[in-house]
Amino acid sequence: MNAAPVVLAGESVASMVRAAERVCGTPDLLLAIVGGFAVTCQLGRVHRATGDVDMVADELATASAGGSSARALVELGIARPDPGGKDHRVFVDGTKLEIIETQELHEGVGEIDSTLDRLFLLGHRWALVTAEPTRVSVAATSIDVTLPIATPAALVATKLHAFCDRPRDEKRASDAYDIYRLVEIHDRDGAIASALNEGPCGLAETVHELAVDKFVENAERVIRYMKVYGEPAWGEITAEDLRRVIGALVAALRT
Repeated sequence: MNAAPVVLAGESVASMVRAAERVCGTPDLLLAIVGGFAVTCQLGRVHRATGDVDMVADELATASAGGSSARALVELGIARPDPGGKDHRVFVDGTKLEIIETQELHEGVGEIDSTLDRLFLLGHRWALVTAEPTRVSVAATSIDVTLPIATPAALVATKLHAFCDRPRDEKRASDAYDIYRLVEIHDRDGAIASALNEGPCGLAETVHELAVDKFVENAERVIRYMKVYGEPAWGEITAEDLRRVIGALVAALRT
């Protein structure tokens, strides 16, 4: 763990950090933070608006706790259930948490026919087992905590799955921006590509296949999502920028 904390700012960030600390400190649950908040931590700044916390959990640890992670948190009085009845969603002091259960990877998972299913299983489990304890503090508050944050490479994998699986284009815009920024910042020395290549069998190949299809060959469509649904600064990114940044990553991936 790096002794220097990631320093963030803002009341919404403070609420997310407080909620994440309460949940991640729960005995018998193995959790890691993914999604937009994890991207914010890995970039070291609030690069776009986000107000909820996404997590991955160990299904076996959850079973020992008596059910799903979300249910366990409700039963322990840490969270309240989703009013809409979503089993994977809870609220902690007003902050929404969504929890994806993962399971240990079995032999042959890299050969699953569905590319998207394969990426889901490989990427989310990998995000859990490789998450790094990260100090996070919030400016102008006393908050200084250590949270399990998914690595940049794992976030690229999970965000790529989210992008491909979204029913709404506006959510694809934020996924695409997250992926672009993670790769732009953290793959300058090939670190993300190297980590993916050393990940579970089939992960690098799956990321390569989907990233080429969605981000390199269809860069103009991705840029259109960001221009239409994104924040003003996102409109400065061009299709050429996207192909250059993501193209360099996929060129280094094992196929």
